[in-house]
Amino acid sequence: MARKITQSTRVKRLLYRIPAERKEEATRLAEELIYMEDKISNAKQLIGSTGVAISYNNGGGQAGIRENPALVAYQKLWKTYLATQERLDAMREPERQANGFPSWLV
Repeated sequence: MARKITQSTRVKRLLYRIPAERKEEATRLAEELIYMEDKISNAKQLIGSTGVAISYNNGGGQAGIRENPALVAYQKLWKTYLATQERLDAMREPERQANGFPSWLV
């Protein structure tokens, strides 16, 4: 049985290698990421059950198929999620090799 990970544990994992002076801002970003992860998951489930296109009838004689609003919301959330993740990643200190150089330099 899988163990449920608490939000505080998820935040701590996202704050890996964040300098102390940036922790407060990074914590807010991490909490937003977790919130967005849940909303993205919900949107994916909704899209999976309803499809990417849905039928509509506005009652005025117009009917047809249109893009699922859940898909639009999913796409916007995903874009915001990636931008927030990039901001958080930019705050991290680079990993150091045993010789003291950043891993990308070796």
